[in-house]
Amino acid sequence: MAILADVRALAAIALVLAIQALFIYAVPYIMLGGRKIGGAIGALGDAIREGARRLGFSTLPKSESAPHIVGLGLPDHRSGREAREHLVRHLAEEQIHVSLRGSSLRVSPHVYNDREDVDRLLA
Repeated sequence: MAILADVRALAAIALVLAIQALFIYAVPYIMLGGRKIGGAIGALGDAIREGARRLGFSTLPKSESAPHIVGLGLPDHRSGREAREHLVRHLAEEQIHVSLRGSSLRVSPHVYNDREDVDRLLA
């Protein structure tokens, strides 16, 4: 029984050391990766905003929106509900998934998107 207690104590110490190592080494690495991912998604959001503005869509200033969610106000000739719904259906047929939020089009780039996806959206 004494040997079993010693093994349990050693296992508990090993677990504590492993958790400490996780926080010392892994968490900063994970956080750095998170910042890189956020930066990449933010760059896609910026590209969507810039390209959409060139096409006549309105957008909120970057300082007033999340980097991973882009709201696009449609140009006047596409501002009717039917026109907005048609645009969403057309994009879905091209495997580009966006959603309507009130009178705006919501675009949410994520880690699985790249610049080619942005180009397809804006084509």
